[in-house]
Amino acid sequence: MKKVFFRAVILAFVILLGMMILGCEEDNGGGGGGDGDWINVTSLAQINGTWKGIISYTHTQEGINYKQEQEMTYIINASTKTVTMSAKSIATMSGFSNDQWTLYTSSLTPGTQTITEDGITYTVTTEIDTTKRTITLTSTHTPQTQTLTDADIAEILSFGWQISRDGRRWRTTTDDPDAPFNEIIFYKQ
Repeated sequence: MKKVFFRAVILAFVILLGMMILGCEEDNGGGGGGDGDWINVTSLAQINGTWKGIISYTHTQEGINYKQEQEMTYIINASTKTVTMSAKSIATMSGFSNDQWTLYTSSLTPGTQTITEDGITYTVTTEIDTTKRTITLTSTHTPQTQTLTDADIAEILSFGWQISRDGRRWRTTTDDPDAPFNEIIFYKQ
């Protein structure tokens, strides 16, 4: 049961990052997001540098309230055609029934564990607050670097990403109705 919870956190990372890297599309409504501040990314050089984005969302499932915050950092080097990504996710659960609380707290061990899957090392910290009846899972993973081929770059540029005219913000949107967000804005560091 413990692995199921840890894998859920890992899966949240994979889904989010997959949507960002492989599945997001723009909804530019005629170009520029309506405020004229955004232009399409047409070259990897436009998003060269270090970028940080944070999303936060909540949902309820089987009476349990989930609050998730994910912080992603991308380092894009257009000249070497590499992307380095790292992420941190904090998931807090509350609103447990007595049976759910017993099940979850008996299945989880407070503390930190390291898990390696598909060459990625995740550090997962579990905190159980018996006074507030909350469980918090914090997960980080080691930075991963990918060298991009010209085909990868062409695919990335087809996603419809946009950058602000001042070059300080980069955004990706999705029209996926199942996504917990419709836009992520990254800020140049």
